[in-house]
Amino acid sequence: MQRLAVFLDRDGTITEDMGYSRLQRIQLLPKVVDGLKLLKKSGFLLIMITNQPGVAKGIITEGKVQDTNKTLNVLLEKSKCTIDAHYYCPHHPSGTIKEYSQSCNCRKPKAGLLVKAAKDFSLDLRRCFLIGDYSWDIQAGKQVGCKTVLVAYHKRNKSDFDQIYKESQPDFFCLNFYEAAKTITANL
Repeated sequence: MQRLAVFLDRDGTITEDMGYSRLQRIQLLPKVVDGLKLLKKSGFLLIMITNQPGVAKGIITEGKVQDTNKTLNVLLEKSKCTIDAHYYCPHHPSGTIKEYSQSCNCRKPKAGLLVKAAKDFSLDLRRCFLIGDYSWDIQAGKQVGCKTVLVAYHKRNKSDFDQIYKESQPDFFCLNFYEAAKTITANL
């Protein structure tokens, strides 16, 4: 039997987008833990998928990305919540680090990370959901048949979201992560 998952973008979707220099001080957005617990209770695996172009640009290392994900896990475990897996893309076509400076199939809006996770966890992608705050998140989910939820990151203005919504045409639009989790559980 194939399993179900919710794919989660990290920065701006479940954590405050604080830039590369502040990754060690990761902060969850409001009610994220409640939303994650609701999704877990409903039987979903929680799988992080995130673009990390700072690796290709020489701003951070893969080790720093992994440390940040570990810090996130520790923070969530304090609330008795977990993310089942973390996938990230370290590439960017205009990167300065040669081995990462490339076009790839894992950088959203391409769906390589979702395809890899589906294979690793035996997922039926057509029954899975993706939550993100940018058009490339939504586009990646749509490529593989996931239902998609665009969340409003509170630091953006309405015209930014109108443009992102227009570009991506998500299945659902929610004001925050907890609302997204409730929408998903209501649309199983």
